[in-house]
Amino acid sequence: MDHFRQIYASRADDYHQMIAAEDADGQLQEALEALGLTASKRLLDLGSGTGRLPLMLRATGAQV
Repeated sequence: MDHFRQIYASRADDYHQMIAAEDADGQLQEALEALGLTASKRLLDLGSGTGRLPLMLRATGAQV
């Protein structure tokens, strides 16, 4: 599975575009927003690959 490290390091934008179809109806973003995260919330992300979800979580205002 080491090939994922190379993909995440050098092709993260391409990877994000490729998997965007997984949330074509926006349910993931809606679920993250439903968590009610605000700037006062702090989250720790460990090993999430390209960082797609932490970027989405940051958009909620939370500190990631």
